[in-house]
Amino acid sequence: MPGGPISATRPRLERVSWGFIAVMIAAGVLYSWSLDQLYLVHDEVVYAINAHAIATTLRDLNGQLLPVSIYVTGGFFATPVNIYFTALFLKVLPLAEVTTRLPSVVVGLANIVLLHAVARRVFSRAWLAAAAAGLFALTPAHFIHSRLATDHEYAVTAVLAWTVCLIGRNSFSVPRLFLAGAILGAGVYTYLGALIIMPACAVVTWLLLWRHGVRRWQPFVAVAGGFALVLVPFVAWHLSHPVQYLDQMKMYSLGETPAASAISFTDRVAAYWAYFNPSFLFFAGDTSLINGTRYAGVFLLPVLVLLPIGLARLTTYGVTTTTLVTLSLLASPLAAAVVGERYRINRALVLLPFVSLVAAMGVEALWAAGRRSSRGLALLLMIAIPLQFAGFYRDYFGDYRVRSARWLEYNIGGGLEEIIRRQPSPPVPVYIADNIQWAPYYWQFYLAKHRRPELAHDTIHVDVQTLDVRTIPAGSLLLCRALDERALMAAGLTRVAAIPEPDGVPWFSVLRK
Repeated sequence: MPGGPISATRPRLERVSWGFIAVMIAAGVLYSWSLDQLYLVHDEVVYAINAHAIATTLRDLNGQLLPVSIYVTGGFFATPVNIYFTALFLKVLPLAEVTTRLPSVVVGLANIVLLHAVARRVFSRAWLAAAAAGLFALTPAHFIHSRLATDHEYAVTAVLAWTVCLIGRNSFSVPRLFLAGAILGAGVYTYLGALIIMPACAVVTWLLLWRHGVRRWQPFVAVAGGFALVLVPFVAWHLSHPVQYLDQMKMYSLGETPAASAISFTDRVAAYWAYFNPSFLFFAGDTSLINGTRYAGVFLLPVLVLLPIGLARLTTYGVTTTTLVTLSLLASPLAAAVVGERYRINRALVLLPFVSLVAAMGVEALWAAGRRSSRGLALLLMIAIPLQFAGFYRDYFGDYRVRSARWLEYNIGGGLEEIIRRQPSPPVPVYIADNIQWAPYYWQFYLAKHRRPELAHDTIHVDVQTLDVRTIPAGSLLLCRALDERALMAAGLTRVAAIPEPDGVPWFSVLRK
C-alpha cells in the first residue's frame, strides 16, 4: 500500500529486476547508435574544443587554468561539469563527433538508473519501477538531449540524485540532508539555469522537512551548509572574475530595472505556464529543431492519458512522495520562466523524470483498479509507447536529418574536412568565408580531430564580398556558401567540391585558386 514515509516501509533496496535490466540494455543500444548521424551544433563544438584543451593542457581556450566559468563568446560563459566530464573521456579517446557525444549518453543512461532508484522506493512492485524507467528512457526529449554534447542533462542528474537522498532510509538524518544539499550545490556547476533550479530544490527540501513536523534547526542548517560549502569555489571564482557574472546577467536581461528589461513579469509568468501546455508537451514539442523533431512532442501521446490518472494517484501517497514530486514538478520551469523563454524544453529538462514517475503511477492506478477494462487500458498504453517511439526513432534517423540541417549549421564539418583531405604537402593556405557563422570554432574542432594543428597558421577568415581573388596564392583552398560561389568562380576560382546536405542540395562549396 502506498503512503507514509518511504523510509519506514523500505528497510532495504530490493534486487534489480530483469525488466529494468532489459530497459537499460535497450536504452544503451538506442542512445548510442550512430552518434555521428547528425551534425554537431555549435554549442557542442565549443564545449568539445574547450574539453580537448583542458584534457591536453589543463587550460581552456583562453588560457585559464582549470576554470570554474569558461568563456564561450560575447557575454556567454559555460558551466564546467559537462566540459570537464568530456575532458575525462578525451584523455583516453581521440576527439571526434562520437567521442564528443558519448559522455552525454553516459549521463542520460545514469539518469535512467537514478530514476529507477527513486521509483524502486516509491512503488511496491519492481515491474512498476522498471515501467517508470522505461517511460523515461522512451521520452523523446530525454533521448534527444542524451545524444547532444550540451550541459542540460547534467542538471537532471543532480536533481535525481537529490531526490534519491530524500526518498530512502534515514532520509531526514543530518548527514543525509547535508549530502542532499551538497548535491544541489554541485548541481549549480552543471548548467546556467541550475542557478535557479538548485536553490529552488533546497527550498523544497526545507518545505518537506516542515511538512513532516521537523522544527529542530539542525536539519535545515545541514541542507544549507552542504549547499553553501560546495559553492565556495563558485563564489570565489566570480568574486575574482566579477565581469563574467555581470555579463551573464546582462545577456539574460537579469538584474535590470523593470523599465530597462525586455522581459516583463507578465512575460515570465506566461513563459512558466507554457511548460504545462498540453500542445507543447504532447504534440508540437520544442520550437527549436535542435531540441525536438516535430514528429513527437516532449512526451509520447500515451503519457497524456496516464499523467492525469497518475496525478490523482499521487495524492494517495505519503507526505514525502506527494510533496517532493508535486513541488519538483512545479519548480521545473522556473529557470525558463526567469529568462522569459517559452517552449524550450532544454530549459526545463528536470520536468521529464517527474512526469515519467507520475505516468507510472497512472499505470499503477489502472492496474490496482483490478477491472479487466482498466488493466487492458494499462497494457494498451504500455504497448503504444514503444510503438510510437519506434516511429519517432525512424524519423529521427530519417527525415529529421533534412529538417534539422539548418538548425545544426548545415554541413560545415563536411566542408572543412574536405579542405583537410585536399591539403597537399607542403600545405596550401586556407581561406574561410567569414559569413559562415561559428566556422572558426568548427575549424579548431576538425583540425584537432585530424591532428592537423599546423594548418591554423595559414588560415585566413575573409569577407568574400570584398575579397580580391588576385591576392590569393595559387593552389589555395576556400570554403564558402554555395550561393556565393558564382561570383568567386567568375573572378577566377574553381569549384573542387560541392558539400552535400541530407536533401542533396549543397549549402557549402570548396573552391581552389
